[in-house]
Formats: sequence, structure tokens, C-alpha cells
Amino acid sequence: MSASQNTNPSSSLGAELPVEASEGQWPIKRLMTVFFLLTAAGLTWLLMRNGDANFLEVGLLQIVSRPGLLLLLVVLLLLEWYSDYLRYYVLARYLGVSMPFRFGIKIVFANLFFSYLTPGATFGAPVTIYMMKKNGAKLPNAIALAVIKSFLLFFVMLAGGVVVFLFGDFALSLSTQRLLWVCAGFISLLLVLLLVIIFRPKVASRWNAFLFEKMRAFALHRNHPVDRLQRMEQGFNTTLQAFATFGASGFWAIFLAIFTTCLNLFFVFAISVTLLFALGFEISSSQAWYYSFLYYFLIAFAPTPGASGLAEGGGYLFFQHLGPMSLVSSYVVLWRLLTCYLVIAIGAFLFLRFVRDVQLKDIQTIDSPLVVPTLTPQLVELRDIPPENQTDTEPPSS
Repeated sequence: MSASQNTNPSSSLGAELPVEASEGQWPIKRLMTVFFLLTAAGLTWLLMRNGDANFLEVGLLQIVSRPGLLLLLVVLLLLEWYSDYLRYYVLARYLGVSMPFRFGIKIVFANLFFSYLTPGATFGAPVTIYMMKKNGAKLPNAIALAVIKSFLLFFVMLAGGVVVFLFGDFALSLSTQRLLWVCAGFISLLLVLLLVIIFRPKVASRWNAFLFEKMRAFALHRNHPVDRLQRMEQGFNTTLQAFATFGASGFWAIFLAIFTTCLNLFFVFAISVTLLFALGFEISSSQAWYYSFLYYFLIAFAPTPGASGLAEGGGYLFFQHLGPMSLVSSYVVLWRLLTCYLVIAIGAFLFLRFVRDVQLKDIQTIDSPLVVPTLTPQLVELRDIPPENQTDTEPPSS
């Protein structure tokens, strides 16, 4: 999973969606260039810290010497991808969208691919909407799925981070603890607002209209433009409509959506924990889980595309006191290889193949000959009757 995939629920869904975009209209080359330049900078810094690249060979030999953990890594990686598909499947099921496995896996990797290549996973949701629209889903339902999936991940990550910091074994100052309790209060308020949006959409809509009306009045009083406010209001309305649509399915749908989100994150952290033990880190299980979560949590909100550069350099600084320099560097590179670089390669292949298939389908549709039905006497008479006067009964004979 992308460390930044859709953690920002305010992704540019309000922008004009390139539903008819072709392969050349997606700025893939430019995005990949920026990502790989930043990643190369981070890896170069790691290499300079170690002096050579032997640390990676040492790490791989450590993992190969533990075949049980190596097999577990592979299984957890497959489960992480499958659980991500389950997130789409649950939302699609209750939103009336078709999500077969083969198509769902394409969406999983395409979403992760674009999430890694853009800061804040900006293109993750739009590419999901694009692919679902091309697969026949109604645009409002596709937008609802993308918005809810992004928001739930953001909510679970934020709530989980506050819980870990508050109840974890950390030496925190009194001011930091107070700040965390304020964050916990904010999360609780966000939960209440979420329940209101889901189960009392009309109330939430009135609150939203009232809030933006006051904001527009204030902006006009100060002679400020209101264009940005109008775009924000459209985005909020889209989010409200998405959750209202999903909330109509009831508590069970919401529970499954949150459960599959937590399950997906569990496998992400489990990959990190298994990798730490496979490399031979001498740490406790609680330390492994705590540090895996905190590392993922911090890079999830990194400002660079997919935390490129920061995940490599920052990961070394974050884990440096847990083991030797070569061991920490091996963990960072292998973690990124499993959860980022490999995903980008698969996602690029599947998305470009999907775009190619869509273009071929469009061309075949355009080039297909127009089928003209044979005009029988009955069809001739039906053709001459205005549409509003046609019934299912047989027309009277002349």
C-alpha cells in the first residue's frame, strides 16, 4: 500500500475529471521523473552513509537464511493487496457498483501507482473514478466510492496515531500530551460529524449551507473573492452526498468499510514487523509494531510524492538506534521495494494496459457497422406513431 495513498480526503475531486483521457493525457512520465529523482536522492544519501551497497546484499542473505519468515513476507504481501481490493469491493457492493476481482485488482494497483506519484495522493482518487466510469459505473457512485475510501483511510490513520501516541510507551512532555488530548478531542468531534453526515444528511446539508453562507458574507464584506469558497462548497457537497448515499446501507456497511480499512493497514504493518525480524533486529514485538506504525504514519503525510526521498532518508534516521547502520539501511530499502517500487511497476503496467484496452474498445465501437433493423409492417406502423402514444399493445391493423 502506498504510504500516502489517499490519506488526504480533500483530493482534487472537484476538478474537471478527465473521463475521456487517453494515455498521453495522463502526465505519467513527468510524475515518474519527479518521483525517481527524489527517490534517487534518498538512496544516494543512504549509500553515502554506508560507503557501499554491500549492506543490501547482507540484508538479503539474512532474509534467505530464514525461509519461514521469507515465505510469510510473500503471503502478507499478497494478503495486503487482496485486503485493499476488499475495501473497494465492500464500498462497491453497497453503492451499487460492479467490482469483479480482475477489474478490482487493476484499480488497486492503478490507485497506488498514482498515489505514489503525486503529493497527498492527489491523482489516486481521480484515476479510480476514471477507471470505474470507463467500466460502466455511474459517475456519482464512482465519486462516492473514491471519496469514502479516501476519507476512511485518513480517519483510521489519524485516530490510530493519536491512540498509539497516547497509550504507547513513549517519554512525552506534558505539553505534547496535552496536544495529543486536543487531537483526541478533534477526532471524537470528527466521528460525531461523520455520524451526522451519514445518518442525518439533511441536517448536515443545512449546516454546510449555513456555514458557507456566513463565510461568503464575511468575504464579501472584506471585498475578498468568493470563487475559492464556491469550489470548497462544491467539494463539501460532493462529500456529503457520497456519505449520505453510503449511509443509506446501514451500520453493517459502515462497519465492514472500517473493518476492511483496518485489516489492510494491519497487513501493511505486519509486513514491516516481519521484515524487521527477518533481518535480525533484536527488538521486542511491541517495539516492532510501534515503530512500524509510527514510520508509516509519519511518511503517510509527507509532502513529497509517495514520500519519495523522505521515506528513505527519514527511515534511516527513525530506525538508526534500533540496529547497525547496514541493517537499518537494508530494512528501509527492502521495505520500500516491497511496498512502493514493486507496486509502482505493477500499477504502471496494469493502468497502461487498461487505457490501451479502453482505446481499442472505443475504436471498435466507432468502426462497428450500424445495424439497421428490417422494417416489417408492424415496425413501420410503430415508427409512424409518436413516442408518447406508443403502448405495449399490438397496433390496430390498417
